[in-house]
Amino acid sequence: MARSRKRREFKPVDAEENLTEERFRFPLDIDDDIKKQPAEKRKNDSTGFVRRDRRHEHHQSTNLPDTSKSSFILKKAREIPSPVHGLKKYDLENKEAPEAESSESSEGTNYDDIQSVIIRDIVKKRNRKKHRDNIRKEAAMNRRKEEAESRSSQNLKSAIKPLTKKKKSLKEDKVPTHTMGTPVKMKSASVEKRYGPTLSLPSLDMLGKMQASDYASEEKELSEAIVQAFNANGVPASVNEYKSNGIIGTHELKLNRNFRISNISKLKSHILPYLPVEEMRVVAPIIGTSHIGVEIPLREPRPIYFSTLFQKSSLKLRKNDYKFMLGKIVDDQIFSYELPKAGHLLVYGGKNDEAAHLIDNFIISMLMNHTSHDLKFKFVTSNDMYDGYKRLNYLFSEHDTIKSTDALDDILQEVNSRSNQFRRAHVRNISSFNQRVNHANKKSVIVVVIDDFSELIQSNNHEAINAVVQILKKGKPLGIHLLIRHGDPAAKIGYELLQLLQTKISFKDDRNQVIKGSDNLMSGNDMLVQIPTSNKPLRVNRGEIDKETKDKILKFLREQQP
Repeated sequence: MARSRKRREFKPVDAEENLTEERFRFPLDIDDDIKKQPAEKRKNDSTGFVRRDRRHEHHQSTNLPDTSKSSFILKKAREIPSPVHGLKKYDLENKEAPEAESSESSEGTNYDDIQSVIIRDIVKKRNRKKHRDNIRKEAAMNRRKEEAESRSSQNLKSAIKPLTKKKKSLKEDKVPTHTMGTPVKMKSASVEKRYGPTLSLPSLDMLGKMQASDYASEEKELSEAIVQAFNANGVPASVNEYKSNGIIGTHELKLNRNFRISNISKLKSHILPYLPVEEMRVVAPIIGTSHIGVEIPLREPRPIYFSTLFQKSSLKLRKNDYKFMLGKIVDDQIFSYELPKAGHLLVYGGKNDEAAHLIDNFIISMLMNHTSHDLKFKFVTSNDMYDGYKRLNYLFSEHDTIKSTDALDDILQEVNSRSNQFRRAHVRNISSFNQRVNHANKKSVIVVVIDDFSELIQSNNHEAINAVVQILKKGKPLGIHLLIRHGDPAAKIGYELLQLLQTKISFKDDRNQVIKGSDNLMSGNDMLVQIPTSNKPLRVNRGEIDKETKDKILKFLREQQP
């Protein structure tokens, strides 16, 4: 039987007014008197759409309570003691705090005002420390004043009477060292007056003439012949860019995408008969592109003079960074490198004159920017091509012959001496050592030129060869570098020696014993340079330095000697 649902009925609006029973009192009913007051009835407006006037007075139930009768108002906050000064009471009515006492000295601090025992001890320790610091500062100021007065008096004496003390040589100078547990300062403040350098470097006016201005002009007939040679072999090509350093011109060719670069070696023999040249070198691909480069010697070469190399490179800034330069790369960039990064150098192959001119570029570029205190040379040679460097202050010792058994004994003695001094100074290289000592005790970089190393191998001079191996292993961090020239390819260099020689320079070599690709070079001043920071060799054309420029620079350096 379905139950009938009662219909829900809502009470009318006036039902609450007619309610006689007492209503349930809720906790939120704050003021029952206000609730019991009858509500004013809204007057009926004839229009019905006119807004009635706003009520300017608040409703009686929304008025804010009177705060003056409340008992929960904080009249005075609790006084919190300071972590340093404790609890200090001052006059609240006058609102004036007492002047802060000076805490610089312990005498001006009243410890009775500090209630905390821990804070009182902290303040006492702080004041005692400040007092000690003030005493030390005053003593240091007095000591500096006395030193300044003594220096001024000594300067006056030195101005009246010149110095007669002779300067010691580098070998007589003793480097201050220290044993374990008794450290000694490496640098000490000099009391004597410091004098400036008495040596000057050669000027740029001594370098002679520059390279011709039209050295990079393109030979259009040769470019057209190269394009026709490729087209004749069924490989369409076009010249994208041309670069030249004055000796060799590089034609950058853009080939068809379907052509395989691996076939370049086979294609070279088919292209060369179509060209009016005898030598050609192909680079495939050029780094960063998909093009190939055809390097051909110019018919009318423009020599690369030493003045162009020096004045258009970073060497013209005359920095003491031990940079040397050899020539120009085929893309018309000057090749310069730092000796500390190059390590030991090998010059392989080439005629005697070509190798001697290359070594002259190396030596003169170093002499232009360094004094005799920073740079030293040692020549071990059996020819007279380096006699022009005699009687220079840059020499570490006199020239020795290549067949002498004790030619490198002084260098070995210097290696052992520097290794001991560096170990006692707790350093590993020459740059760190020179930063710790004064100017007079700094170590100079030594370059040992050996020409010709093939004669040393053929002479069976085992003592000199062992000395070379020891210098190659230990010399680089000590600032001692070898520049070895190997002229006879018949005398083979061992694999271990090649690994110790970080920078390799190879002239034309048909057997590619040192650098791969040197068989494609032309005879003369053309060479490949392999540096330690790159796996790909660079093709460099040596710079020319004439005898007049060389003699002028060496004469100037001899006149500068004391």
